[in-house]
Amino acid sequence: MWKNRSLWWLASLAVAAVACGAGVSASTSDQWHHRPTRPGVVVFVGGYFYDPFFGPYPWWNRFVYPGLFVPVFDVRAEVRVLVTPKEAAVYVDGYYAGIVDDFNGFFERLPLTPGPHELDLYLAGYRTIHQRMYLGPGSTTTWRDALEPLEPGDVSEPPFVAPPVPPPPPGAARLPHTYPAPALPPVIAVPADDVPCEPATRHR
Repeated sequence: MWKNRSLWWLASLAVAAVACGAGVSASTSDQWHHRPTRPGVVVFVGGYFYDPFFGPYPWWNRFVYPGLFVPVFDVRAEVRVLVTPKEAAVYVDGYYAGIVDDFNGFFERLPLTPGPHELDLYLAGYRTIHQRMYLGPGSTTTWRDALEPLEPGDVSEPPFVAPPVPPPPPGAARLPHTYPAPALPPVIAVPADDVPCEPATRHR
């Protein structure tokens, strides 16, 4: 009897151990797929400097802007922006992140998620710079460039501006240090009658 009871307890403990192990494994797997490997490290996402300690990113529903942003949940990358003039605005994937002066110091970096990014530098009176970068997990990239002054009468090309995303949970993020974003020139629509057309080709 005691032998049978002992065997029953050992079997119960074994089942509990397997269940607990599966739960820990599932929890670890879920954390791996839904959180960065270094929680609490701020990254610039969707126009906000977000702390993933408060939850996974992006925090908005993936059906809001399908294909606009595909996050890589890994150690963040950093970009040091050494560009002149330092007053130029920095846009990442269509979202205003601040000005060059916010990210050009020895300990000042632009923290981004690993993967591909589209970066724009804009300053009225200068030629806008468009740069595509691929950032590896945990990498640090130094971006050196200089905006070219425009000729008198020329207008700076506005940067690409993405539609806004829903705001993050309260207390989970902050806005860019230099805020708000600079005013952009209005986009002037060209009437259809003013669009040059190719002469029609007569077929015989």
